[in-house]
Amino acid sequence: MDQDVTTLFESWNEELKLYQLKAIPRILFETERPGFYGTDILEYMMNMRMSEECDRLLYLKGRTWGDIVFEIVTLGIFVGVGLKLELQGAVEGNTNTRGYIKAKYISTIQLLFTSPNSTLVHEGYHLLGCGHQLFMKECYERIRDVKLLLTDPDRDPNFFPVINSTGKKILKRPN
Repeated sequence: MDQDVTTLFESWNEELKLYQLKAIPRILFETERPGFYGTDILEYMMNMRMSEECDRLLYLKGRTWGDIVFEIVTLGIFVGVGLKLELQGAVEGNTNTRGYIKAKYISTIQLLFTSPNSTLVHEGYHLLGCGHQLFMKECYERIRDVKLLLTDPDRDPNFFPVINSTGKKILKRPN
């Protein structure tokens, strides 16, 4: 397995130890990026069928020359008006089972504020069903509620459940 992927998931698994959980990465395939914007990647992923061995799909985005130009432009906007336009990752909210992160490089914004490891931790919480909140109490409660779904008789026993952004329980692998 790629060392960058191993390092990312070691960091995420350190965080998951708090909940007695572990993420086991599986590289399904490598592909050209399906578009420039994160929305392009999420749309691509929503159309992917999830394999039987996966509970979540995470696209690890690399860097292109277009990203470098975009970063310079958005960095200028950030410095000029304080508006941060460059996203480091995202998770779709319909099922909270698919997302992407900038994983294969560190941008200037990441050097200042975050890293691929912390981006995976952040987006990883979304993959567990957590939203954006000021305090982690709500997220801890959501993770507890998701873990309680493990006993739900309607759950696919080979799928780790999730509660989506609207509170819907996802008990089976989305197609």
